[in-house]
Amino acid sequence: MRKKFDNPSRTSPKSNDRGCLCKDTLTYSKKCCDGTLWAQGIGRITATDVTPPDPDLLLNLYPNSAAAYSLRKLDKNYEGYAIEVRRASDNATQDIGFVNNELDTTTLSTFCSGTNGFVTTWYDQSGNGYDATQTTAANQPQIYDSVSGVITQGTKSSIDFGTTLQNLCLSVTNSTTNNLITVVHTANYVASKNQVILALSDNNYLIVAVADSGKLKYANSNDDMISTTDVGSFQLSTIDINDKKLYINGLEEDSVTTVSGASDRYVIANYTNTGANEMEGYISEIVIWQTSQTSNLSNINNNINAQYQIYWDGSQTSLLDTYSGSAAAYSLRALSSSYTGALIEVRRASDNATTDIYAKYDGTLNVDALESFCSGTDGFVTTWYDQSGNGYDSTQTTAASQPQIVSSGSVIEENGKPAIQFDNTDDEFTISVPNDFFGLNDITTAIVSKNASSSETGGLMQKRNAVLDGNFGIGVSNGKYQFQTRDTGTGDLILNTSSTYNTQQIITNYRNSSGIYFNSPEVLSSLGTKADLTSTGTFALGNGSSYGFFGVTIQETIIYLSDESSNLSGIETNINDFYSIY
Repeated sequence: MRKKFDNPSRTSPKSNDRGCLCKDTLTYSKKCCDGTLWAQGIGRITATDVTPPDPDLLLNLYPNSAAAYSLRKLDKNYEGYAIEVRRASDNATQDIGFVNNELDTTTLSTFCSGTNGFVTTWYDQSGNGYDATQTTAANQPQIYDSVSGVITQGTKSSIDFGTTLQNLCLSVTNSTTNNLITVVHTANYVASKNQVILALSDNNYLIVAVADSGKLKYANSNDDMISTTDVGSFQLSTIDINDKKLYINGLEEDSVTTVSGASDRYVIANYTNTGANEMEGYISEIVIWQTSQTSNLSNINNNINAQYQIYWDGSQTSLLDTYSGSAAAYSLRALSSSYTGALIEVRRASDNATTDIYAKYDGTLNVDALESFCSGTDGFVTTWYDQSGNGYDSTQTTAASQPQIVSSGSVIEENGKPAIQFDNTDDEFTISVPNDFFGLNDITTAIVSKNASSSETGGLMQKRNAVLDGNFGIGVSNGKYQFQTRDTGTGDLILNTSSTYNTQQIITNYRNSSGIYFNSPEVLSSLGTKADLTSTGTFALGNGSSYGFFGVTIQETIIYLSDESSNLSGIETNINDFYSIY
């Protein structure tokens, strides 16, 4: 008896709809095309058996590139290789392609096992044939180390351009008008040498110049664009020639009125193929577009950042996304998807230069950038930025009173995480807030700190008048943490815990209409009347006028002007999950 099909047809289905009859006699699938007589019944396959199309990649989404070099696949229709590699042991070469759109590190590791591997060709994925090549073995950049394996920056493969003329030079002359350049790189500042990352012509090039003291510059025949952020860490640099702007990690850092993108060559990591301006560092990707991409710029940067996971761009979430509504928030980690600005501004002792330090993709402080900026010297925090969105940045303009974060080039840490060290002499931040900032509000605070001594007395934060009314403070007296709220000189609420704290702690407390709570669930007091904390006094971190200065490290301070008692357990858990305190 002839099989009756659900979708009878006089013709066999075409393309991806074509499949073979399976032995359940109910479905058609490509998996059942095994050559048996049974499988020769042809019908329409189920939707779940259709192979999904390959996802669009960067150049499918944003086409018209002039040249494109990467260790990931940039175009789903590109059928070529990523790089050609020479191994040092016998000078044999092999093309290395992609697996799942990433560099085929398995083939690379097998080919270079036990020896070093060097890039002889970085293939152009744009389709224009501008392959970057280097035929001189001594000048070829490295991709594989005989001991550590595939060279990486962040979590992805990267090409190491070393220190001496290891540039990939494009020998083909071109006359392209370039409109957008993106480079994923790590460039080390060298005080004695100008380092060209990418040259387009004699007049147009991307450089780390000695005269600019570690800043990135797009030098061109019109106006130069110079970054405010120092090089030295893994970063995405973007030059929008159409819009005349320079971006570092998605943030605009300079703009000019006139800029040129004309090119007669592409030289990677040098000015010319025989120049002395070789770059010292790593490059993972260079893409150059010949048409305007200004309207796509944000999406292009986000695509690249999602691949290389370089900087916090707001696609991630943190504590304030779950427990929102903070009045002020200071941390050495990213706290909110809504805040993508710097975490701190730092001054280095060697020349008093300052720079902003941002969060990495995973939300942690960019320690690489910080230690690169403060190489061999001490670093002090001039501004601890407010991540709440309310603009209550904590600042210190007096150098001698700035707390420290880098000692002799190394970041200060508590329990493996960066920490700001306050001395017990004069270090503090001040915060400009309204007089009624605390007022009659409910208050919830969470602080990650460690006091230097069990016998020490000092303030974590305080706001009060010169007289003792309108006083809000959290501090330590002889090693015991206190929480103060009072609205007259005689109406003090000074609450000592029964335990001595001299290790890293999460200090949480809140004031509501029922009472004051400290290191929940410890109840310390019940209130008869809630104190009005309105005052004209200065709001300070790391000091309290009734406590004094404090030898303490602080890693995070969050203030809510609301009763967050129902969320306190979750807030503490989030903090502990990051800092691993208990």
